[in-house]
Amino acid sequence: MKREAVILIGLVCLAGLTLGPGVTLAQEEKKQDKIQSMKMDAVVVSVTREEIRAFDAPASVILVDEEDLARSQALTLKDAIDDLPNVDFDNNSINAIQRPSIRGLGQEQVIIKIDGVRQTYRGTGGIGRNPAQIDGSLLKSVEVLRGPASAMHGSGGIGGVISMTTKDAADFLDPGQTSGVSVRAGYRSATEDYTTTLAAYGKTGEMDLLAAGTYRDLGNFHSSSPEPGDDKFERNGYSGSTLFKTVYTPDTDHRLALSLNTFNDKMESGTTLYRSEEQRVTGSWDWVRDDGLVDLKASLQFTRRNNEFENQIRELEDDFKSFGADVFNTFSGRMSDTFDWRLTLGADAAFDQQEGTDFGAPDPSRPDAEAVDLGGFSRLEINLSDKFSLIPAVRYTHYEREADNTTARDQSDGRLSPRVTAQWSPVNWFNLFGTYAETFRAPSMDDIYFELEFPMPPGMLPIRVIPNPNLRPETAETFEAGFSLKFDRVFTGSNRFRFKAVAFSEKVFDFITPGVDPVITPTAIEFTNINVGEVRREGIELELGYQWGPFSFDAAYGLVNGEDRDSDEKTGTVPQNLVLSLGWDLPEQNLSLYWKSRLVDSTDYVLFQDRDEVPGYAVHGVGLVWTPSVPFSRHLRVDFGVDNLFDKEYVNYRGGVDKGLDVKFACTLAF
Repeated sequence: MKREAVILIGLVCLAGLTLGPGVTLAQEEKKQDKIQSMKMDAVVVSVTREEIRAFDAPASVILVDEEDLARSQALTLKDAIDDLPNVDFDNNSINAIQRPSIRGLGQEQVIIKIDGVRQTYRGTGGIGRNPAQIDGSLLKSVEVLRGPASAMHGSGGIGGVISMTTKDAADFLDPGQTSGVSVRAGYRSATEDYTTTLAAYGKTGEMDLLAAGTYRDLGNFHSSSPEPGDDKFERNGYSGSTLFKTVYTPDTDHRLALSLNTFNDKMESGTTLYRSEEQRVTGSWDWVRDDGLVDLKASLQFTRRNNEFENQIRELEDDFKSFGADVFNTFSGRMSDTFDWRLTLGADAAFDQQEGTDFGAPDPSRPDAEAVDLGGFSRLEINLSDKFSLIPAVRYTHYEREADNTTARDQSDGRLSPRVTAQWSPVNWFNLFGTYAETFRAPSMDDIYFELEFPMPPGMLPIRVIPNPNLRPETAETFEAGFSLKFDRVFTGSNRFRFKAVAFSEKVFDFITPGVDPVITPTAIEFTNINVGEVRREGIELELGYQWGPFSFDAAYGLVNGEDRDSDEKTGTVPQNLVLSLGWDLPEQNLSLYWKSRLVDSTDYVLFQDRDEVPGYAVHGVGLVWTPSVPFSRHLRVDFGVDNLFDKEYVNYRGGVDKGLDVKFACTLAF
């Protein structure tokens, strides 16, 4: 869509602000819900595989809900969760290479799911794309579990899990409404992005239907870089995403959903071109009965992804296909008034295939390869009383890797991943929990088969990256402990207080990392991935929430220290980071105001940067949400915000820059 059309829609929204006071019943209910709820009390489902409040979960769990996504005007996964302590990304200047990190561990040690199914693409070699291409405007929620997750989610869950859920028609429809249309237009100054989202949705009998699409016109990137001349990254391009979803609910026991989600983008900067296309087809079935024997969730997903990268030296194309399945059922029963149990049994599978070319010839950095990951798990929750719970879990994972590569051999292995959690609540305002977990990560196709040669000027040996045929899986042992405090009506009937602390100590064995000491041969300087004998890590996450009527205050703190025991070098480290936010809801004025700050300590641990230390920094932002009612529409919503309010110049500890001063505006009309 042309920029002029986006501006026109914005003018229509602004014109609507002058029409009619008052609010609809649906809007009033949403405002009351917002005032009465707390962020830490949000319910999570996918990362815990049970419906539980994030605050009550015996782990470090956070939910970013639909309201959070709308306020942040999230366009990417980074926009959605980058304000969470101990959660970071490589870089923000190029959306294509944003890769997440949890507790200082990169995307290989982080499990990413969309609509219940694992996303297995890993772009560490070849083109190096991010692992999840999806537009934030089509997301309903993002759940983040920081900490060991292999027992419930499979190989790779050492750092944690990021689970995204896409919207369906019910997320747009008000009670009693059967159809509608919404239009959202937005602009961001730091990226010069113009964005438009159109959605049409309806309900007929037992069927819900949604068709939604987002178009984003990319402009230049104004960065936070302190380096002269790096404050502006010139680029142009676009991205487009669509979501078609139908939900069938024949009765109260069953829910079946089928969706098609597409994403494509193109970005040019000078002589460099990035292009990608992705299609994701997902089917799911939820079946719940009241007898405690059936609480079934099953998902199937097929994903195809194609990436292209061109410059004056290389012309890469990367094709990736994946089929994934995830199914589990929870049985429950009660033996007495003080003894009940829940048993979850499940299995998942992923079948991946990749191939890559460079100027049409086979690309050794992305050789023709296949990967198979199979797993089965069980989780038993025993509530011995209303005060004490014991939750053991175990998974067996089997993996296979095969490739048309003569240097690295095929691999096949399997591993058990046990986990046990104990939870004690002697009084209703105090909860204490502890966990021991063993996690496991099978080497990815990029880890095993990546091979590349960098030509050097005449007289210098070329630099060669070669596969390691003896690369072993990573394993980890994690001890995690925490407690939470919960008080309502602290001073008055409208006061609420929440506090949660989680600390962990972890040993990672055979940690896979690029080798820094090359082997010099007569023909080349050779590097390869290696296993580090033992990495020890410890860290902490703190969360605090306080609400007094329309006022809210939230604080979150994180810190991770990690060390390679062989070399005494830091690894997997995250500097101290503190996120503060203030909110003020004014329902009579249909207005919400907020302030947020992120404070990050200095660090001497820097990835891929020739620096002795990265200075600390503080970044602040403000915003408002206005939801007046207008006669000709069902909803009108205006989101306005300013990120990096004081245009702070900084580089994060991973060596990446972020956005400079960013004024953002979005307007949504629903009919």
